[in-house]
Amino acid sequence: MQQALIELLSDLHHLCHTCDLDLAPLFQAATLVYDREAHAA
Repeated sequence: MQQALIELLSDLHHLCHTCDLDLAPLFQAATLVYDREAHAA
């Protein structure tokens, strides 16, 4: 699941690299959620 999130966010980042959208907070949030789920499992 983490790999899919990373690929999706990377694709979005490549598509939006010329706009003002900052995906870093979204990426960090997704990573935190994955880490929490991984530790809870």
